[in-house]
Amino acid sequence: MVTIYPMAYTSLKHAEHNKEVCEHLQIDNKYTDWVITTAFYASLHFMRHKLFPRTLLVKGKSITINTFHEYCDTSGQTSKKHGVLRKLIESECDSSIAAQYNQLMDLSFTARYSNYQKKPRIGNLAQRRMMTIREYAIS
Repeated sequence: MVTIYPMAYTSLKHAEHNKEVCEHLQIDNKYTDWVITTAFYASLHFMRHKLFPRTLLVKGKSITINTFHEYCDTSGQTSKKHGVLRKLIESECDSSIAAQYNQLMDLSFTARYSNYQKKPRIGNLAQRRMMTIREYAIS
């Protein structure tokens, strides 16, 4: 019997997976709310890929933080992680990328919690923003 192990997890692989789901959902323009949501989550993982690993000074010692979750644990910010990532993106990344990320996050929260009925053009906009964020994150 051959045991097949899954590929090692990375934020980039997670981002690409969500991007592919987003593109698949966009084909028939029926689930625009999920196009928006997957575009946001792909962008979230693209930005985690861009931002980590990173070096932080903690108690006078330089340490390498490999993941966003490790960053939250190390900095004591274990709740409201969407806000933590948003602030990190705003402080560390190009302002136009931060703005697009924030717009996607807001669109996603609206689509998931307030009004799932979105026009296909909004899904197209979300997908374009995701691709801009992807280009920034993998460059």
